[in-house]
Amino acid sequence: MIKLYSNRHQTFEVQILDASNKPVNLTGCTVYFTAKSKETDTTPFIFKSSLNENQIKIINAEKGLLEIYIVPSDTASLKRQSSYYFDITVKTADNKVYTVYKDILVIELSVSNI
Repeated sequence: MIKLYSNRHQTFEVQILDASNKPVNLTGCTVYFTAKSKETDTTPFIFKSSLNENQIKIINAEKGLLEIYIVPSDTASLKRQSSYYFDITVKTADNKVYTVYKDILVIELSVSNI
């Protein structure tokens, strides 16, 4: 589970590991982060890609390390605390696509109006 606060800048670091718990080399890969209200929704409310380093930045490809950047506009429209679905997908240089992580995303409303 990942917990975020609505209408805030947030960064979280992820390490992609294989089934043996060894880092996946992300050289030449594209990483995607998708969040939806329901798993069956066709349109995500958050979609990030490492093709844009302001969204996802691979910080150490050999160690499978990346940062995902959430900005206020990603969650500003959410008016209540709730749980959502997200996944992280890796597309390799030879166009193979793998879902490497799937879980619940909890978004809490911020108390302050700063």
